[in-house]
Amino acid sequence: MGNFCSKEALLEPDYTETWHLGNTNFSYSNFRNSTNEFEEVCFQKLLKHYWKNEDLYTPVSRSQTEVTFNSQLFTRIKPRLSGGIPNYLFRKVLTKVFVFDENRSMDTYNELVDSSAVEFAHSSCFFGKEPLENLCLTQEGFEAVVRLLKIIKLRFPDLEYCPILPVVTQILLWFLHEHEVYQIVWFLIAGSKEDLSSHFLTLKTTHLEAVNSISSRTAKVFKGYVQNEAELKYVVFDAFTNMLTGYISPSYYPFVVSVWLCKGVKGLMSLTCSFVYCSIVQMKNYLKNSTSSKELTESWKLISKNSIEVSEFIKAFKVLKFSK
Repeated sequence: MGNFCSKEALLEPDYTETWHLGNTNFSYSNFRNSTNEFEEVCFQKLLKHYWKNEDLYTPVSRSQTEVTFNSQLFTRIKPRLSGGIPNYLFRKVLTKVFVFDENRSMDTYNELVDSSAVEFAHSSCFFGKEPLENLCLTQEGFEAVVRLLKIIKLRFPDLEYCPILPVVTQILLWFLHEHEVYQIVWFLIAGSKEDLSSHFLTLKTTHLEAVNSISSRTAKVFKGYVQNEAELKYVVFDAFTNMLTGYISPSYYPFVVSVWLCKGVKGLMSLTCSFVYCSIVQMKNYLKNSTSSKELTESWKLISKNSIEVSEFIKAFKVLKFSK
C-alpha cells in the first residue's frame, strides 16, 4: 500500500529531484507528461528557498491514539505552510505535524479494510464527485484512494457531500502511506475537540455558501468582463470543488493542499479568487460571447494551464485578501 524505500534518505536536500522514488501510489510518468519540467524545477527551487534552515524539531507528547497533532509545530511553521511546501519536504513536514504511531495506525487501518470488505461491494459514494478522476496515481494508488474513500464513507455515514475530500486524499497519496492518509483525514473530521471539519471539509451548505461568496466577490472585481454571472459561477463552482485541479498545472497541486492545510476552506477561497484574477483577462472574450457553461469551463481549463505563471499566481494570492 504505497511503500517508501529509505524513508529518511529521501528527505535530504541532495534528493530533492527524487522525492517520488519508492512511492508505488504515485505515477511520476503521468505527472511528468502533464507538467512543464522547467516550470516544475523553478517552482520547487522557489519553495526550497522559503524553507531554508527551517528546524522541524518540536517535542510533542504523544496521545494514546493512532495520530497525535503537533499543534506547537503547526503554529510555528504556519506562515511557511501558506507559501507551499517543496515536494522533497512534504512528507517530512506532514509526519512532523501529524505524528503517527506506526504500528497502531497500520493495524487499525488494516482492520477497517478487512472488516469492511463485504460492505465495499455496495458502497460507491464519492462525496459528490463521480466519476472519480485519477490525479497522477498508479493503478495501485487509484485502488488505494477508492478504498480510502469507501472506508471514510462507511466510518462517517453522515458525511454525504464533501467534494474536496477525494482531491485531498489523492494528492496526499503522492507523499504518504495509505494508512497515514486515512489517519489525517480521520483527525480532520473527528479527531479533534475543535470543529475542524467545517474549517477544512466543506459540507453541502457551507460549500455552496463558499461558492456563492467567491462568485459575488469575483463578479464585483471583474464587473467589466463578466456579463453573465451564472456562467462565471459555474466555472468558480467547478474550480473550487476540484481544488483547481484541471485548471492549473499538477506542479501546483501540492501547493493548493498546503494552503488548504494552513488556512482551510478560506484559503481555498482565496486561491480560487487569485486564479480567476490571473486568468480572467485571457478569458474575457469567452465570457462576453454566449458560450455554454460547460464549454466555458473546458476553455478556461485549457487556456489557464498554458498561460498562468506561478509567480503571477502566488503574487495574486498574497495581494488579494479574500480570505479575511
